Amino acid sequence: MRYLPRRLILVSMFGIILVGGCVSRPGSPTTAAKKDGLRFVFAHDFSTVPVGSTLKPNEIRDNTVRKLEIVAQSLTEGGAVVGGNAHEVVVELPGYLDVAAARKEFLKNEKFGIYHARNVTTALVASRTYSQAGTGTKGSETYITFTERRHPEKELSPGDAEYAKMIEGWDLILSSAEILYARPELMGEGKYIPLVTFNATGSTAVEAWSRRYSNREENVAFIIGDSVISFAPLKRGAILRDNAMLAGEFTTESVKSLTDRISASALTAHVKEIRVERMLPSDK
Repeated sequence: MRYLPRRLILVSMFGIILVGGCVSRPGSPTTAAKKDGLRFVFAHDFSTVPVGSTLKPNEIRDNTVRKLEIVAQSLTEGGAVVGGNAHEVVVELPGYLDVAAARKEFLKNEKFGIYHARNVTTALVASRTYSQAGTGTKGSETYITFTERRHPEKELSPGDAEYAKMIEGWDLILSSAEILYARPELMGEGKYIPLVTFNATGSTAVEAWSRRYSNREENVAFIIGDSVISFAPLKRGAILRDNAMLAGEFTTESVKSLTDRISASALTAHVKEIRVERMLPSDK
């Protein structure tokens, strides 16, 4: 695998700061015809809300509906929450028939975080255990690969034990709990990039970290699931806050997939499945 140049734009209250990011090829969306599919009916389940949560019942319902909506849209074109009330939510997946896969996606909580990759070499510190190597692909998305100092010939990828061990040595700057949302951002000429917006806690955390390391060119890593999706040094003098934007060449599909996964990671679907039905074209 060859290394592709990457650019990441971190947006602060002081302006746009170039740091590094992800590269893919641009693409275009497709339009699907109406098809048979699946209809899920879920019941809100407040018994799964953590003890001590400060969220009100209506906020829990809103977060649940948003999570289900994001997942439905990510599974199939036209996937959506189509109805519900204070007790139930109805989700339709036209053209999608894999019940087990849909059920897994609706209920899983995927990890997202921004990390200080303190065991990876930088321009100023070359003696660390790991080094950035290049990129690989999983579906429509790109991930970062690394090498370990004792075995530079072996490229480490998501799923490798050494890849996970490397990440265990990183410091978390902020997690999905500090994310407000992620969405595709139009950058002109039909090109989109992923934009992640932090809440007040997240903004404070990333600003504090960047002030501490502003002149040391330390590495900032973005992780979704078990994959590092962006990796770049903090620019000298940069003070970060508010938003993170991965800039470069992305397909529409990869931007949507990444932003859907990041947004969903910040939400939990507090539901239990009541039933799932086969939906025929005549139902639409």
